[in-house]
Amino acid sequence: MKRSDLVESVPCEICATMVTRRNLSRHRRGRHGDASARRPASVRSRSSSIDASTVAATTSMAPCSTNDMMKAAVAVLDQHHSFSEIHLTEYIRQCYPEVSEKDRRGLVIGAVAGAQHASRLHFVAQTNQASEDAAKRQMAANEASAISFWNMHGAA
Repeated sequence: MKRSDLVESVPCEICATMVTRRNLSRHRRGRHGDASARRPASVRSRSSSIDASTVAATTSMAPCSTNDMMKAAVAVLDQHHSFSEIHLTEYIRQCYPEVSEKDRRGLVIGAVAGAQHASRLHFVAQTNQASEDAAKRQMAANEASAISFWNMHGAA
């Protein structure tokens, strides 16, 4: 690749932001997580002449691991520039081709619902921890405990 090619602006295949070719990997890591492990299906692998979408199609019958689903769900929540179900589902399709089409919408809805629930628990815990009402302080302690439990144990 010529040096002049590295300063050429190209669109990020995930969010369409124009960045220099030289900074594309850094942009994808910083904006979209570790994108090198989750290249969109349309991107060819350098080590293979097989298109990644072909690989995804041939492996789509295998169930996606819990670990992969958790990573995809966390990545959805890092998409701060896009809050629509359609865009988030498309993000999963492009960046996590191992997640089957039938699971994508549920993953997005579940991730968002989980984030909203955690946010509500945190809000209740923070706003009631110093309350004069003993019942509210106990409720705040219970909510903080629930947040701690999910943080430490998760679904694994």
